[in-house]
Formats: sequence, structure tokens, C-alpha cells
Amino acid sequence: MRKHAIIDVKNIYFSKISINEDNVLTYGQPNLLYESEQIDLSVTTSTLKKHTTGGIDIINDFEGGEATIKTYGIDNATLAEIEGHEIDSNGVVIEKSDDEPPHVAIGFQAIKRNKASRFVWLLYCKKKYNSESYVKKTEKTDPVSSTLTFDVSERIDKQWKNVIDSDDTNAPEDLETKWFKNVYDGTAWKE
Repeated sequence: MRKHAIIDVKNIYFSKISINEDNVLTYGQPNLLYESEQIDLSVTTSTLKKHTTGGIDIINDFEGGEATIKTYGIDNATLAEIEGHEIDSNGVVIEKSDDEPPHVAIGFQAIKRNKASRFVWLLYCKKKYNSESYVKKTEKTDPVSSTLTFDVSERIDKQWKNVIDSDDTNAPEDLETKWFKNVYDGTAWKE
């Protein structure tokens, strides 16, 4: 994986996660979230220094993270799905204080400066509630982006993110199609 500067982001998908009584996690069919203008991923780690006879061992441990997605907009049905709200028979989104957002995977494609793509799946995320902003139209009004914020956690097997670049040696030629057909969990491309 060559680290080139990222110049664009596109193809933001989400996949709802279901967990059965045996704690087996299953990803649903990925759905396009919306076109976005920016994704910020911040990660929190803890560092443990362990004194050994050979010196000091430094252990970095993943604590979690936050993914913030700025979109050009999002439809009510998709927002209701990722926030855990109901839509009544009249098509109105009913938000209740005890609604619980489902866990989802978030996948996206980032374009690198060399025109290759980086593909990412964040494997275990949960939508946080965001503030909303409504602006009165003036002569020149800049559109206000929608911001979606997700907590990012690790799965029970400690995996939290899968990444591949289209210019990696083992990347399949139809990577974009395969990447968004299923959430990559190590078996998604097996025939």
C-alpha cells in the first residue's frame, strides 16, 4: 500500500449489522449512503509501557474512534434507517427519545493523487445524533452540508477496519465492484 495524498472521496456505503443470540455478526447488503464531500476519521489509542529485562515494551491499543461524514444531503428514509427511527404510514419520520441506532459498517472509496483508489470498510460503527442547522436564504447562500457522526469500535475479534488500494499487488481488477457488493470480512471474494 503506497501512501499517496487523497484528492477525492466518493461511494459512501453503509451496511446494517445483525447479531444473533450466539454473538455471530452478519452484514446486510451495502446501500449507497449519499455523495459526500469529506470523511474525517479520528482514532484513540492507549499506550502501555511495560518494563522487561530487555528494556521497555511499548504497547499501543486501539480504544475506538469517530468517523465524521459531510454529505451534500441525505434522504429521510436513509437517515431513519441509520438512526433507528420509524417511518409511519404517511411517510413521516417519527423520532423517539429511546430510539436506538443500529450498528452499521461504513465503506467508502478515496481517490489518490496517482489516480488509484483506496477502499475502506469501517467494520463496527454506530450513528451519533448531530445538531441541525437551517439557514434563511439570502442573495448568495452557500449550501449547508449535512454532518453524520459515527462512533467506531472494534468487533469481538478485534478487527475494526479493512483497507486495500487498487494499485496494491494483490488487488483484483474489479475491486470497486467487489468492495461494495459485500462488506469485506476475509471471505467476501471467495467463489
